[in-house]
Amino acid sequence: MRKGEQTRHEIIRKAAPIFNQKGYAGAALSDLMEATSLEKGGIYRHFESKQQLAAEAFDYAWRLAIEKRFEGTEEIPREHARGELDGEPAGAERRCMRVGL
Repeated sequence: MRKGEQTRHEIIRKAAPIFNQKGYAGAALSDLMEATSLEKGGIYRHFESKQQLAAEAFDYAWRLAIEKRFEGTEEIPREHARGELDGEPAGAERRCMRVGL
């Protein structure tokens, strides 16, 4: 990863909690400058607008939340995840059997 890409990623990483805590309107450029240790021009060199930075920070935070939520689930065998244990039908088929359809 090039230095500019690293800087961009660091800005997003440090801006995400600010937007999360303060919202878009409440997150002042001075807050972002303080968190990143960059001047206004240093931030806007990597982003066209505060809106673009906020959108990318939201996407970053969302990816982290999803990764955390599903951490470890890749280890569950498919048949366990679908409820197909001991030959039991999965999903809608099992629900239909319970109600007699």
